[in-house]
Amino acid sequence: VCLMPGWIDISEGSTYQFTAFLSAMGLAFVGAAPMFLRDDNIKGVHMIGALVSALFAILWILLVSHTWDILIICCLLCLLLMFVTKTVKTSYVYWLETAAFLSTFISILKYYYAIS
Repeated sequence: VCLMPGWIDISEGSTYQFTAFLSAMGLAFVGAAPMFLRDDNIKGVHMIGALVSALFAILWILLVSHTWDILIICCLLCLLLMFVTKTVKTSYVYWLETAAFLSTFISILKYYYAIS
């Protein structure tokens, strides 16, 4: 929800503005299924929502904000943390989502501070 005003402002007039909405929609499903470790039915909703959210956040970065350098740095940082914490097999979706949203936040902040 906090990202939407920035996403809409930056995406205004872009053909790919829908990626911000689909990313937020995926995140809404993640929030609607917080108990995913206890129930296998909810786990599917949570995981698919997380993947959709991360995928469209990454697409927004590549197609609208064009800050792929920030995306690569965040992905490498999360990859390093994934191996250091030894959660490669158990939490890869979490790390993908973390990299996607960290780079999205940084891209939006970079946009606003570059204008000022």
